[in-house]
Amino acid sequence: MDDIFDDDVEAEHFHVDGVSDDYGVVYSDDRHTLLFAPKSLEGHYVASPDTVAVAEGAFAGCRNVESVTFSEGLVSIADGAFFGCRRLLSVCLPSSVESIGAHAFWGCNNLQTIQLPPQLKYIGEAAFGLRNALTSLAIPASIDDIGLDAFSGCKSLVSISLPSSLVYVDASMFSGCSSLRYVLLESNPYYRSDDGVVYSKDGLSLVYCPSAAAVGTFVVPEGVTGIAAFAFADCQSLRSVVLPSSLDSLDDDAWSGCHSIDSFVVDEANTSFFSRDGILYSSGGLLLRCPPAINESAIVIDGPVTGLASRAFCDCPVVESVDVQSEILHVSSEAFMGCSRLQHVRLPHTVESIGSRAFCQCISLTDIVLPDALSSIGSNCFVNCSSLVDIIIPDDVTSLPDGVFDGCSSLSNVDLPDSLSSIGNECFIECKSLTGIELPENLVSIGGGAFACSGLVTLAIPDSVTSIGHEALAFCPSLQLLSLPKDFSLDDSVVDNSEGVEIFVRA
Repeated sequence: MDDIFDDDVEAEHFHVDGVSDDYGVVYSDDRHTLLFAPKSLEGHYVASPDTVAVAEGAFAGCRNVESVTFSEGLVSIADGAFFGCRRLLSVCLPSSVESIGAHAFWGCNNLQTIQLPPQLKYIGEAAFGLRNALTSLAIPASIDDIGLDAFSGCKSLVSISLPSSLVYVDASMFSGCSSLRYVLLESNPYYRSDDGVVYSKDGLSLVYCPSAAAVGTFVVPEGVTGIAAFAFADCQSLRSVVLPSSLDSLDDDAWSGCHSIDSFVVDEANTSFFSRDGILYSSGGLLLRCPPAINESAIVIDGPVTGLASRAFCDCPVVESVDVQSEILHVSSEAFMGCSRLQHVRLPHTVESIGSRAFCQCISLTDIVLPDALSSIGSNCFVNCSSLVDIIIPDDVTSLPDGVFDGCSSLSNVDLPDSLSSIGNECFIECKSLTGIELPENLVSIGGGAFACSGLVTLAIPDSVTSIGHEALAFCPSLQLLSLPKDFSLDDSVVDNSEGVEIFVRA
């Protein structure tokens, strides 16, 4: 299937059994299935009136075909049928069509016109994804199921009408539909549409706000009690959000991709949330979300704050320093992920755990001191913190999980505690400035790829170590000496492609 969808594959590389018409289009012997169209096909094509099905990838990569017409009797269009038909302007589908497969019209950049048949029951995953010229679509009442990302990337789509038969509406259907203003629902028993925004039928949940409906300030209506995951995803023109007193639940990912929000405002009568200086908090003091476009580069967190929620500062490109003065216990997963300008972080002495990927992709981070109370560090915590030079792991940490310092290319000084018993897979992989590290005497295991592609010159394995994982020291071009405990059995893969290393077994 991948080969069929490859734009660089020429038609003559395929041999398809069947009968061909005058244009080189191949059908099954009974002409019921259109199997293959040559990439040389161009202009306007009328399919055989006997066609019942269009096979997987049949027209894939036919860049010069402009329109295709099918006769009554066509029932199904398989996965990727028109994948990458960049000049396709229109497709005439008969009323008999019942299913359109995954990626069927993916990448049809110029597709302007398609009328979905009244008997259509299924639209597959990303069927109309990755750009097209459609400005409006009406989904017929016969539809039972619409796949994930069905219309993702339809940047010209302004309005879409959904039928009463649809039992599930998900924001992922419209990912990347930057011009979408109206999602229309008529007589649907599960959802309703108010000014193009989708709510649950009872109006208690805000399900999806189209990108073009959230411009400037968006006021969530009074009466709404919950906001669904990705409800405002990719609303690039959204500047501020006003939340009502009725709101009592909010998904962590509600604002995913909303990079222009500079403030949250919460009704003072709300008992579940509050805002301060534009930052959103739960009533219990959990910092939920710092607006990505906040006007402050130096953030001070004080007062009765109990913790940092997952993705609390995620993708805040303006923030350069964060000083947490409140005595919080936990920094949740992905809390600072993608803060590209974040340089300085001060955590209070009370912090006991930092979640996975908490500082992932903080490429400017140079200054962070891990608190003495810290006992747990999540996997991939500091991935690609390429400016980080020094780190001291506190005494209460007994294990470093997988990928903690993966890609920390400037990391040169690491202080490990005596309490450390395990180093996870790929923990220090791609740490090219790490020329040496002292492993603690209580260390028991070193994971696969733990120091692969690092700058290590020498390494002494303590007597306590009982296992070293596959390729733990592979592709280390500077590695000269590896000192092992007496009678330690080393698998050759541990130092794979670390040419020139001398292995010394201690007496």
